[in-house]
Amino acid sequence: HARAFLLSRSTGSTVLVGVNDDAEIAKVKGHPVMALSERYVSISGCRWVSRIVPNAPYRCDLQWLDKVGATIAVYGGDIAIDASGRDSNVEVKEAGRYLSTKRNQGPGGISTTALIDRILLPQ
Repeated sequence: HARAFLLSRSTGSTVLVGVNDDAEIAKVKGHPVMALSERYVSISGCRWVSRIVPNAPYRCDLQWLDKVGATIAVYGGDIAIDASGRDSNVEVKEAGRYLSTKRNQGPGGISTTALIDRILLPQ
């Protein structure tokens, strides 16, 4: 995620990071790998993050972006699917307020999914 924060910073001067609570993540992806408190500590230590926005909804919409004062939503290259199987960012994409970063761009880039696979499916 730090790489996405860096790429987000290159789009403007302020990077707000919305953090989903455990229940929100569990609805879509199952139990989170890191506890909420661990996610806060990890993100707060990133120099490219201006502010953490707690209790972010998994489904990003224009009302939420406006509420937190965000101009655009920046996500990794994968499509964020919500619990109903829909693209959770469709509204902000249609409004032109969405930017997709190339996931794991550059050397050493790795996803949480790849780390879990390494643990569960060692070669």
